[in-house]
Amino acid sequence: MTNLVHLIGNLGRDPEIKPTRDDKRMMILQIATSNDYKKNGEWVSRDPDWHRVVVFNESVIARIEAAGFKSGSKVEVKASLKTHKFSATSTGEDRHSTDIVVQDRFDTVRAPEKKPEPSKEKAA
Repeated sequence: MTNLVHLIGNLGRDPEIKPTRDDKRMMILQIATSNDYKKNGEWVSRDPDWHRVVVFNESVIARIEAAGFKSGSKVEVKASLKTHKFSATSTGEDRHSTDIVVQDRFDTVRAPEKKPEPSKEKAA
């Protein structure tokens, strides 16, 4: 089975670099996606869904830094889901969290491709 997530959304804050346990870098991205829809010919907006993207691949981190992504930037992500278990610090209860994980060179974080605008000139 394939574990693939494809999102296009906006960064909710600037990318954040954190150290891993083995002193490598990881980048955290918070991405908002919308679920707007048309009802009776008018667009209806819902609250955005928020997604946590964790980037472990150093070459992908370097590309994100070079692209200058910041809060509000539109991004496209192709990666995989990873669920992990942890204990809540206040209660000690087991909790689960699902992240979108970019860990190899085939995963993508980039600005979405812009579709060419149709020509407004009439054909002769």
